[in-house]
Amino acid sequence: MSEDSIIEKLHSISEMYSDNSSSNEAITQAISYIEELKEYHSVGTVNYVRELNDLYVGKEPLFVKRSFTNFYICPHCSTNETYNPVYSQAEHCSKCGGRLLWKHKERKEN
Repeated sequence: MSEDSIIEKLHSISEMYSDNSSSNEAITQAISYIEELKEYHSVGTVNYVRELNDLYVGKEPLFVKRSFTNFYICPHCSTNETYNPVYSQAEHCSKCGGRLLWKHKERKEN
């Protein structure tokens, strides 16, 4: 049952108990709590906000050494998206959007 349907039912109950002020006050308080919970759900949970913050703050790409070439991968999602700092220093991962902080400034000059 959604928050909106609960609020609607509580308003219906509130109308039935309009002559009883203590019951009506309790129902009004319950509606207030549910509306606050609804707003909290629309904003997101604390863990979700932390995940977004981690993507925003940025991390250095992870170095991977292979016999044929060296490359970097995203530290946030570890996808197979590879970055070669000689040719490109992307500021964000194309998969997850996480910020990439490059300590190396090895850009190929033409």
